[in-house]
Amino acid sequence: MNSKAILRIAPPCTFNNTLRRLPKEAYAPKWSNQSESDLYAQKIHQGDTCRSQSTQKRASQGKSFQLLSPKMPSEAIADGFRWYYICSEFFMIRLLLGIRHYGLGSITMHGLDVLLCRQSQVLILRTLYHAEERLTGREIERRTGLSNRATMLALENLVDASALYKKVDTHAHLYKINTNHYLVAKAIIPAFEVEDLFWTDLRKVIRRYVLPRPLATVATGPLTRDEMWSSGCLELTMLFSTGRNRLRAFNSMETLSETIWNRYALSIEPNLLDINTMNKESYETLWHRIEREGILLFGTLP
Repeated sequence: MNSKAILRIAPPCTFNNTLRRLPKEAYAPKWSNQSESDLYAQKIHQGDTCRSQSTQKRASQGKSFQLLSPKMPSEAIADGFRWYYICSEFFMIRLLLGIRHYGLGSITMHGLDVLLCRQSQVLILRTLYHAEERLTGREIERRTGLSNRATMLALENLVDASALYKKVDTHAHLYKINTNHYLVAKAIIPAFEVEDLFWTDLRKVIRRYVLPRPLATVATGPLTRDEMWSSGCLELTMLFSTGRNRLRAFNSMETLSETIWNRYALSIEPNLLDINTMNKESYETLWHRIEREGILLFGTLP
């Protein structure tokens, strides 16, 4: 390594100041080339002259001058790079502490974990998605079935995340879903649209796996009543043309149950009827429930 290489890679603020404070014997290398040694000694002499003048000036002003411990030029260079990495690590630590203190929301956009972190927020987003007009907090509370405190906290979180628009009216606050929000437009609204296609997809699954095919199929249970807090259970009432077809369809129930569970995470309770036995007294309660909450998936009822 020659002197030019050393001066090129050394940090100026560290290496040059170190040369000025050290005696010549501490860092003068042994040169194989006499001309290089003379050139280097000349530069060192200039540095010593500057150092002595600076020392005398500081002494005349009553200031002390502290010499560093003697080091070779390579060690001075290593110290420069060591301080560089220490400063870099210190900056990263301060940055991470700042992220931890202020939260990820201060440097990144709100993710789905913020918008969908509570079930109450999902219910409110779904309600406002299906609503055609702005809704008050009280109306949202009525439609979702949430408590007043849960509704207010969820609305506040969604407004802070810019997922909802909030308009201050004379008598109440009106809320509307923000369709311009990136995650609302690209993730949440498409998810709600897929939810609306659930019954259409379920109809296709039943017509594919149940053989012989029933004349009509009606869905009842918690899902048809919009009971979000109940366990996932689906009651399916299937009507067949003959008793023989009804008995043959029992063989398809295991495959249908497994398919619906893997596809929707729902368990089913099938009720298989035929035209000849549908008017029995034991089925009156079932028909009243179908009349009250049933969803006709396909076919016609007599």
